[in-house]
Amino acid sequence: MRSRTAGTPAALAAPPPQRRTASRVVVESLRDQIASGELKRGERLPSETDLAAHFGVSHPPVREALRVLEVMGLVEVRHGSGAYVTGDPRQFIANSLHTLLQVDRVGILEVLEMRKALAAYSAVRVVDHAGDEDLDLIEDQGRRLAEAGESADFEHIADAAVAFQVSVSAATHNALLFAIDSVLAEVLVRLQVDAFAKRSRSFWKEWSLQFAADRAELMAAFRARDSERAVAAMNAYLERQQSRFSSDETLATARLSDPEIMRVLASKM
Repeated sequence: MRSRTAGTPAALAAPPPQRRTASRVVVESLRDQIASGELKRGERLPSETDLAAHFGVSHPPVREALRVLEVMGLVEVRHGSGAYVTGDPRQFIANSLHTLLQVDRVGILEVLEMRKALAAYSAVRVVDHAGDEDLDLIEDQGRRLAEAGESADFEHIADAAVAFQVSVSAATHNALLFAIDSVLAEVLVRLQVDAFAKRSRSFWKEWSLQFAADRAELMAAFRARDSERAVAAMNAYLERQQSRFSSDETLATARLSDPEIMRVLASKM
């Protein structure tokens, strides 16, 4: 292996092959045990010393492996307490998706187009797979969003808007669809909030209620277990949102790699 040249940042230097291989073994073993349920959510992992002895490695590869698993959303390291299984990789998916959108300079309207495609599938999945408790939650979140319109706090309204859309994604009972769709929904809502932050209270009230009829129609389609009607309602809901984005020159031309957009996403998500 070529030695690191002078001036190369230490953070960019390749680790020794033995350490890289050892940490990868620990990551893959623990990841597989978490995925299989052998290590259950909320369970405390053995100490670094015990893990090192179990895998026959030193402490540094174990620490490196735990950092990787934490970034993946599979464990949470609590200083002074240890590492605990979270079993929730959605944050890792969200971070990866944000990076992809920014590196490839994806436009906001492109994000909305993808969201529309996923949302149509989500509507069918909700009709086919959601239980009554899922539909109750969607309805509750829609009611919460309508009530949030009486608030002067646009951040509160935005939270309610995200919660409604995420509740629909969760009701699909498809983990991958939920992870991707909820990230896209959050991106689109947060960017609108930043773009319109200085608008009046009356604007935000209208913003929260503008799609009330669409949400009511969508809910009725879900309750009726009518896939065709649900897809039509979801398309109408998102087409209205697309019109809002297209009518604002800043949002219509913005790309996820724009510094200001990156700032908004980093601070809100």
